[in-house]
Amino acid sequence: MQTKRDYANSYKTMMTIGYAFAIVACVGCGLLFLSFLFQTLGGYYYTEDGIILMVCAIIPFAWAIPMTLRMNNKRRASEPSKCLALGICSIIFLGLVSGIFVTIAHTYYNKWQTAPPDFGNFSQVNVDIESKD
Repeated sequence: MQTKRDYANSYKTMMTIGYAFAIVACVGCGLLFLSFLFQTLGGYYYTEDGIILMVCAIIPFAWAIPMTLRMNNKRRASEPSKCLALGICSIIFLGLVSGIFVTIAHTYYNKWQTAPPDFGNFSQVNVDIESKD
């Protein structure tokens, strides 16, 4: 039977993996925006087309940074917290992989809430009984 500590560790692991993929998504969004910016300034796109592409690249980037910071705060917290809305927004704006890991972390949060408290592992305690004669 798993304890609260086990579920909290699984929660932190899933949030750490989701956070790593969120950083990759942030870097990708930033590079996409910069490439559209330089291509527009260089004359590769017409000005109107380049501006539309830059706006389409900056909107996910504007969402990606706060969500990544929120993931990091939840990952470093002392206790697990709700993160289902963060997982759904991560699927939409950051990518499928990071969002799925955050959503899985939310399932570990639900299990953590209902798990029995961890009082130590008493099954491994050796007790010597001495008989008196």
